[in-house]
Amino acid sequence: MAGEGYTATTATHTAIRKPMTKKTSKLAKQLAMLEANADNRFDIPGWLKEVVAYVVFLVAFSVLVFASRNNTAIVTYATHWKDLVEYRSEGVTTPAKVENFLQEFLIEDIFSEDYFTLDNYTAPGTSAYVRGSAIIGPVILRQVRVRPTACAAAHESLRRRGLIDSVECYPTMSEGTEDTSYNKQLALIPDEVQTLDFFSYSDETVTKRKKVEGIFATYPAGGFVAKMTKDNGVEVLKQMVDSSWLDPKTRALVVDIIAYSPQTDLFADVQVLFEYLPGGMVEHTVKVKGMYLDRYAFTTLFQRFVVGLEFLVYAVVFWYLYDEVQEMRIEGRSVYWSQGWNWVDWSNLIMFLLVLYYKVINFFAFRSMFQPEDAEDPEKIAQQIDALGNSLLVQDQVNGFNGFVLWLKLFRYISITRRMLRLSNVTIVIIYDVVSFCVLFFVVSYAFVIFGYLLFKSKVNEYQTAVDTAITLMRGVYGDIDLDDTMEAVGAWGFLYFFFWLLVSKTLLLNVIIAILMEAYRSVLAEEKLSGTKTVFEKIQDELRLQRAETGGDTVFYRFANNFIDDDVETNPQVTQDPVRKVKKRLGWQNEGDWVPYGAQPRRPDTPP
Repeated sequence: MAGEGYTATTATHTAIRKPMTKKTSKLAKQLAMLEANADNRFDIPGWLKEVVAYVVFLVAFSVLVFASRNNTAIVTYATHWKDLVEYRSEGVTTPAKVENFLQEFLIEDIFSEDYFTLDNYTAPGTSAYVRGSAIIGPVILRQVRVRPTACAAAHESLRRRGLIDSVECYPTMSEGTEDTSYNKQLALIPDEVQTLDFFSYSDETVTKRKKVEGIFATYPAGGFVAKMTKDNGVEVLKQMVDSSWLDPKTRALVVDIIAYSPQTDLFADVQVLFEYLPGGMVEHTVKVKGMYLDRYAFTTLFQRFVVGLEFLVYAVVFWYLYDEVQEMRIEGRSVYWSQGWNWVDWSNLIMFLLVLYYKVINFFAFRSMFQPEDAEDPEKIAQQIDALGNSLLVQDQVNGFNGFVLWLKLFRYISITRRMLRLSNVTIVIIYDVVSFCVLFFVVSYAFVIFGYLLFKSKVNEYQTAVDTAITLMRGVYGDIDLDDTMEAVGAWGFLYFFFWLLVSKTLLLNVIIAILMEAYRSVLAEEKLSGTKTVFEKIQDELRLQRAETGGDTVFYRFANNFIDDDVETNPQVTQDPVRKVKKRLGWQNEGDWVPYGAQPRRPDTPP
C-alpha cells in the first residue's frame, strides 16, 4: 500500500531506494520536469544564431541596395533631359508643329553646339555635344503608319451628296492595322521610295526596339526609320519636309536619343512619342530613363567595399540554399512543404538566383560594349545601351520585390512578446477572408468602372478608358476627387455617381475589412487560451529554467550531482557529464516506468507494483 508522500506506479522495481527527504524530493520534481520537457526543448543558441544571421543578412542586403548606385544623380540627370524636351515640345498639337519641334530641338539645340568626341563611346561625325552630354549614335526617328480602311456610313452618305471630297479613311492604330509598305493616298508610291532610306520599312529585328505604350494605342517596334546626325541632320529634315514623309497615314513618330554624361558616367535614354490622331491633332509623351551601366567599378575603396559586400550577401544566399535542401531531406517533402514559411524562403532564393543571372549577363554585356570595332557602327552602340538599360531595369525590379519579401519575413522572428504573436497570428488567420473580400471588392468596383466609363467617357478626361476610370475611383476612395470638374461636365450625375461610390466603397466595403480584423483578433485570443501557445520570450524563460535545473544553477541539484558519483562511471565515463542520469541513479530509479509526471512523488521502494 502507498505511504504518505508516495505515489504508486506499475513499474517494475529492481533496486532499493533511499527514503525521500526534503532535498531529494525537490530534486525529484526538477528531474521529472526535465523529462517531461525532454522532447520539447527550445534551442536558444540556435534561435539566436538564426535571428542574428538573418538580421545581419537583411542589413547587408539593404546597405548593398542603397550603396550600389547614386539614385539622386540618376534622377537629376534624367529630369534635366526631360525638362529640356518638355520645354521644346510644349504646345505641339498639330503635324506642322511637330516639324517645328524637330527643327528647334534637333537642329538648333542638339546639332548646333560644339562637336564632342568621346573615346570608346561614340565615333567622329555621328554625334553631338549638348549641355554637357554626348549624343551616342544617331538620333532615330521612327514612323508608324496604318493601312486605309472602309469609311463610315455617314462618310459615304456625305460624299454622295457632294458635301465632302472622296478621300481614303485611316483608322486609329490597333493590332493588325500597321502598314509596312510606304504609299500615299490611293496607293500612290512617291519617287523618293527608291532613293531615300527612310522610306523603307525596318522590322523589330533591325530596329532593336520594344513596343511603345502611348495614350491612345500601343505602337509596334518596327517602322520607317530616319537617322539624323550632326553632319546630315539639316539635309535629312529638309528631305522629310519636302517629301511629306509625315502624312495622314502617320499614327506615331518616335524620337529616340541616347545621351552620355562623361562627368557623372550616366546615360539617358530619351524617347519622345508623338501620336497622330485621325482627327488631325497630335498628343506627345516624353519618357526619359536614367541609367548607370557600370555597376562594378573598382576605382575607389568604397566601390570595392560594395562589390565585396555583394559577394558576402550571395555567399549567405548559397548557404541558405544548402540549408533549405538539407532541411527538406531530413523532414521529407510532404512535411517540409506543409510549412508556409518554407514557400517564402524558396521564393526569396529563386529571386536571388534570378537577380544573380541578370547580374552576370549584364556584367559581361557591359564589358563587351564599346569595343574599337564598334566605332564604325554607332547605331549598334546605342542599341546595346538601350538593351542593357532595359535588362538592368528588370534586374532592379526583381531585386526590389525580393527586398519587399525579405523584410516581410521578419514576421517569422518577431513573435517574441504576446502582442507580436497575436498580430502575427491575426495576419495568418485573415488571409483567406481578405482574398474573398478582394474578389467581392473587385466585382463591385468593376461594376462602377463600367458605369462611370459609359456615362462620362466622352465628357471627362479621367474616364476616357476603363483603366483611367478605375484609377479615378481608387483615388476617390482616399479623398483625391476632382468633383467640380466632373459636375461641370456632366452636372448632378457626377455628384450622384461619386456619392454612391463612396457610400459603397468606404461606408460598407472598407468597414468589412475592420470587421474581419476584429473577428480574427477575437478568434486568435480564444485559440490562445485553449492551446496555451507560448511566445518566443516565454519559451526562452522555460528553457532557462530547465537549464538552471539541469546544469546546477539550483543549489540542491548542484550539491547532489557533484557529491555523488555513479557506480558505473568506470564502465561508462559519459555519465559524469549527464547530471540527470547521476541523480536518477542516486535515487534508485532504474527503469523508464519509474518516472512520474512533474509535481508528483516517486513510489516508495517497498510498494508493490
